[in-house]
Amino acid sequence: MPNEQKNHIVVHSLATTPLAFPTASEFVDKDFSKKTREIIQEYGVRESDGKTALNAKGLQHTLCTDSVGAKKFYNRLPESDKYRVGDDRFVRTPALKRELDERIEKPYDAQKIEQLKENERCLTALRDNIESQRQRAINESKIRAGQRLLKSKKIDRDNISECEHSGAPLQADAHAHHKERRADNPDLALDLDNIEIVNPSPHEAHHKKERGITYE
Repeated sequence: MPNEQKNHIVVHSLATTPLAFPTASEFVDKDFSKKTREIIQEYGVRESDGKTALNAKGLQHTLCTDSVGAKKFYNRLPESDKYRVGDDRFVRTPALKRELDERIEKPYDAQKIEQLKENERCLTALRDNIESQRQRAINESKIRAGQRLLKSKKIDRDNISECEHSGAPLQADAHAHHKERRADNPDLALDLDNIEIVNPSPHEAHHKKERGITYE
């Protein structure tokens, strides 16, 4: 059943959605592996845009920690990696997988390391649930279709008559430039606040400069 937060995040339980869990690790106790799958199935959710998260109620087992450790982990997360819906707290799957990867490389005992590995593998099944994959494909199609309207929408909304990089009069063949590249963050691909209208020459100069970026 969907729940809505102030920022309009809607979550859908995955409790009845088949998750393609991997074969249980031979290095982990069967009861532990079973509990991992039960927790991810019960507490896993998807958002309307296809992203996934885990209810904080499942953190203690998933992180192989106690209640204090689970709360400390949640509290120190940046706001972009967590959210609340009603009385429930959620951690986004990528943030949880990153934490597990960090813990796997720490000097814990061998048993705990294998448990962390098992949990990380099972979270992949949450991320790749069939409903989320379907929604991501729909979103990608919408982005492709919406690209051709970006230039006119931005010009009309902001009454643009000059190149936003050079200040020169806007040319008829000006481009819609993504400040944060679509390749890096497709979530902002259709966000008009992420778009600048730029004449062809300064646009090419900008990307030429980008291609010269080096590792610091």
